[in-house]
Amino acid sequence: MGNDTLNGGSGKDSFNDSLGIDTYVFQYGQSSFSATDQVDSFTIGSDTIDLLSKTGAALAKPDNLTRAAGIDDFGLSLDSLQQIFIDANGKQAGNQALSVNSAVIVETFGFFNAYLVINDNTPGFQANSDLVINLATFGAMPPLGVISVDTIFS
Repeated sequence: MGNDTLNGGSGKDSFNDSLGIDTYVFQYGQSSFSATDQVDSFTIGSDTIDLLSKTGAALAKPDNLTRAAGIDDFGLSLDSLQQIFIDANGKQAGNQALSVNSAVIVETFGFFNAYLVINDNTPGFQANSDLVINLATFGAMPPLGVISVDTIFS
């Protein structure tokens, strides 16, 4: 449909709008591990995400964004999410913890999906409060390691 701003609100939502440059709005507490929203047409580098607090106030972008190595399973599990927060940078050997107010993109092997996980400013992964968004993306994934926050967030 053109350039749109889309906000699914609470519940498990699915967006599919491949026309134009879109902004997707996600609120903490509304797209969690157990109720993951899905964007079927997110174009990395042009579509963007805006964040809202649990109370609906506008939030700044995360402090940093990394692309972790892929998860070798056919979905996202609590175990795989915990591993992302222990080894956030897929480009470096060893453990690089994902810091608070950070985001990470991870691919799942076997699907053309990526997950964007955004920390809620509490150390470690919080299944009920961190944002978890399934991005079925168009275009190339960014390289492993640290990438510009502006690639995803407005």
